[in-house]
Amino acid sequence: GLSYVLALHAVSRSSEEMGASQESRLIYWKAAVNMTLHHPVWGVGFGQYPMNYEAFASNVKYEWGERTAHSSWLLAFAESGFVGGFLFIAFFVTVYRNAWIHLRESPDLFYALAGYGVAMSFLSHTYMLYPYLLSGLILAASAVKERAAYGR
Repeated sequence: GLSYVLALHAVSRSSEEMGASQESRLIYWKAAVNMTLHHPVWGVGFGQYPMNYEAFASNVKYEWGERTAHSSWLLAFAESGFVGGFLFIAFFVTVYRNAWIHLRESPDLFYALAGYGVAMSFLSHTYMLYPYLLSGLILAASAVKERAAYGR
């Protein structure tokens, strides 16, 4: 606990820096929404958010280089349109449903997915392996529990 408190003081951020970070994130999110609205069916294309950012951002203020949406959910919609975005959400809803069904036996699986879902709302992990590994573990654990329940 003490090391946590010391670490917070060592890496503390000023209110100006926090305000700039929040404003940047909102600009990234708005750019993703604009991409989705201008390319609603298929989006701007896989991995094309950074190349299209400046065309769809309301203003570029603090950062430069290759940017991302800072939200896995918005990035999925921006790069793959409503078709890919809803499929992305449908996949995670299916996994959440399986985790919810087995909440009593394995609450850790549900809470791990819920926590990662919140983190994905503020990080661009759409194409990273981690959410899919966690989802695969949850689906595999659900299948094993269902087979055990049926005596197979």
